[in-house]
Amino acid sequence: MAGKIYLTIRSGPEAGYQFFFNQDNISMGRTAVDNDLILNDASVSEKHAKIVRREKQFFLQDLDSTNGTTLKGVRLGKDEKVMLNQGDQFRVGTMWIMFSRIPDKKSSAEAPSMEEAGEPDNSGKRRKKLLIMGGAIFLTLLLLLKVSLKPGQRAQSPKIASPTVSGKTIPLPAKSNYGLTRKGDKSRPDKAVFSFVAESGIVDLHYSTGGIDSKGEVVILLNGTKIADVPLAVDRWQDGLVLPLKRKLIIKGGENRLVFDNVKNPPGSEQWGVKDLRVEFSPPQPCDENESKRLFDIGENLYNERQISSENLFKATQYYRKAISMADECQPEPDLLADAEKRFTAVRGELDSLYDEYILAFKKSANLKEYQEAADSLRAIKNLFPDERDYRNKESKRLFEKLTKFLSGGR
Repeated sequence: MAGKIYLTIRSGPEAGYQFFFNQDNISMGRTAVDNDLILNDASVSEKHAKIVRREKQFFLQDLDSTNGTTLKGVRLGKDEKVMLNQGDQFRVGTMWIMFSRIPDKKSSAEAPSMEEAGEPDNSGKRRKKLLIMGGAIFLTLLLLLKVSLKPGQRAQSPKIASPTVSGKTIPLPAKSNYGLTRKGDKSRPDKAVFSFVAESGIVDLHYSTGGIDSKGEVVILLNGTKIADVPLAVDRWQDGLVLPLKRKLIIKGGENRLVFDNVKNPPGSEQWGVKDLRVEFSPPQPCDENESKRLFDIGENLYNERQISSENLFKATQYYRKAISMADECQPEPDLLADAEKRFTAVRGELDSLYDEYILAFKKSANLKEYQEAADSLRAIKNLFPDERDYRNKESKRLFEKLTKFLSGGR
């Protein structure tokens, strides 16, 4: 090998994350299925760019992306390969990424030093004064750096960073409170890291959360890839949450890492918490491609008829999930499996966004004393999630009872 590399996200929704790679080719894009580095931003194409090794050098190549790949102010042409130097920053869509390299003679457990990583300088010159000042800033920032890994990658211990309590891995199931809560564990203000061994590819995460008052405040990462935002839970614990984990990201028979990361802490001190975490494994189903196709088609029909009845959106996700389970054991994997997973993830994300919008609309209407509009928002949630076991159905029922009691003078 010609050394190992770090890619540090400098801008966009994943800003501050650092990724370690020990391989010859690194693909970058918006989807988790085909890429080593997943960039969760609308400006990034599904297959956007890649880094390839040739002899002892690494080269950047654009993959005919929509918004292009730029290095040193120049947009790369189709299939053009441009050599990357230490500390180079390049742009993928609107996201900036810094390239750093560790030579083979260095220990793989060491992160790039300030001299190796360097500050980006279009003139190619490094100024001694800036290095001295930058070194102090670098030491401070490194302590706050979030390290995110892809499945199968080994965690590297930075040369300077001292691990915090929040970085300790907690095996599942875990019933205690974790986060920054009035009662329970206050030693994890910014993140809580959990681990589990997967028994099958179909896995659901069950958990409760509280203190989440803004969308995207706490994110969930599975083996280094963001998979969801934690739902809103402003004034109470939200119990009974269920999150299907992405099958492609799960390491079967090996250790998997789940991270709940409060992106506002530190330096802030937002109150938040998670508890009662466990994973549930669905028994594998025998391969049946025809049944999988039938279930997938039902899901597609329901999705296309979502305007006829809002509950069809929720029902569509159930059929996509069943289609996945019927194709999961097939070898080789049928193309339909990837399609079903993609549709399930997209439609579930659509449902989550609608739920957040209706919850925020309810709170806004209640604060403005527009109680009819508040009640309408809760009815919309109940229609979206007809399953009474679903936590969102339960939450709409709880808030409706609270609103009714308030309007009747019971408060």
